[in-house]
Amino acid sequence: PALEKFNPTLPETVIELAMNELTRDRSHLSLINANHEIYRLLRDGASVMSANKDGVRETERVRFFDFDHPENNHFLCVSQLWVVGEMHTRRPDVVLFVNGIPIMLLELKASHKSLVDAYKDNIRDYKDTIPKLFWYNMGIIISNGIENKFGSLTSPFEFFNEWKKAENEEEEPKTDLATMLNSICDKFRLLDIFENYILFDESKGETKKIVPRYFQYLGVNKAFDKIIHRKENQGKLGVFWHTQGSGKTYAMVYLSQKVLRKLGMNFTFVIVTDRGDLDRKNYKDFATVGAVYEKETKADSIIHLHELLAQDHRQIFTTIQKFQD
Repeated sequence: PALEKFNPTLPETVIELAMNELTRDRSHLSLINANHEIYRLLRDGASVMSANKDGVRETERVRFFDFDHPENNHFLCVSQLWVVGEMHTRRPDVVLFVNGIPIMLLELKASHKSLVDAYKDNIRDYKDTIPKLFWYNMGIIISNGIENKFGSLTSPFEFFNEWKKAENEEEEPKTDLATMLNSICDKFRLLDIFENYILFDESKGETKKIVPRYFQYLGVNKAFDKIIHRKENQGKLGVFWHTQGSGKTYAMVYLSQKVLRKLGMNFTFVIVTDRGDLDRKNYKDFATVGAVYEKETKADSIIHLHELLAQDHRQIFTTIQKFQD
């Protein structure tokens, strides 16, 4: 019923075909590849061939989430849900569903238990015994009521991170579970993270699913708001400051992808560094998460940069030294 609500012009048979594509067996794929394939379907919708009343075949796109109007979606939180695998049955602590799709998993331990136990004894076991639950999963929260961390299905334990602020950077940082739940599991932010802040990084020969850290999410959204109001701001968008190793490239990808997806494809992002090795690294980092739209947009010379800036491109990669007369 939720899908019919925001796919009002599509017949029920088309929606059913899309659901068949979403739920078909993907056991032949690795867990991360099945998750990646389904993520694209959930984010972008499913293309379904159907025949109109005149018998002409045409392609229809079915949306699984209404990202622009979170209130149109159906949200459900289930505690102690039994999940049946091929050979085993397991009961995760909490599963969050959006339109019947299980996109978040919460594993909760007693306060005297280590979070490492939740990760090693439960999350790794679930991936082996009930892998289909993770085909649709966006992220995982593990908590013992004192420590609370958020990660992806491919994150090693040390890459599960705290989420210390809910609304903005001006808040006092907190590490409690309520802050994390009010942040990540807020209906608007949950769908915003799902649509705009999930990446699949193939840079090290195997695919890793990347979920944002709280300062990336808050900073990118603040920059995104500045872009929306760029005329009132006279084009001054501000400075997004990072420390070393905090995920600068991912933040650049998040921002550019969200702008192009939500505001239209008539923007050009110029990614500028001061060294050739960083320029090559930026291009490679964008490419390995699938965020490069055209291969010819890396400036090789001053003249080439002039040519690229005069043309219509979504991204241009260059060093600052090429900005010369």
